[in-house]
Amino acid sequence: MQSGVHSATTNVAYCGGYSPGWWGQSTDQAGLIPKRWPPTLEHGWTYKTLCKDVFSGSSVRNDDGSFPSLFQIMSPKDKSGDFSNSDEFHWVCAWLNAITHSFNFPYNGDQVIAFWNAGATSDTYKDALSFFKTYMEQHTS
Repeated sequence: MQSGVHSATTNVAYCGGYSPGWWGQSTDQAGLIPKRWPPTLEHGWTYKTLCKDVFSGSSVRNDDGSFPSLFQIMSPKDKSGDFSNSDEFHWVCAWLNAITHSFNFPYNGDQVIAFWNAGATSDTYKDALSFFKTYMEQHTS
């Protein structure tokens, strides 16, 4: 194995993606406007779109009981709740990597949504989430 790794071609494209922290950066002091997101996302969604509208069945809530936006899920500066320990934190990250084609991300946005739709108790959901968290959230700049 060591020989194989040593002999590997170094200029081969590999898959990857940005980290949730990269997507959670904002352009304003209040932390409300995303710095890195495209102005519009698939299906006309924006950073203000509620997470539950993209990831149907999501039950994650702000501290006040309201549903968070996509950017609220990603933003560490958001005062409405801390979502860094939620599955949605990683699913939104994977979806953004997919729709922006970050670092040869291996799936498209619809595929990421399909993995989510498999349901939290399914192996498809669990395996995809583990893959995204372990291997695809590596780039911070």
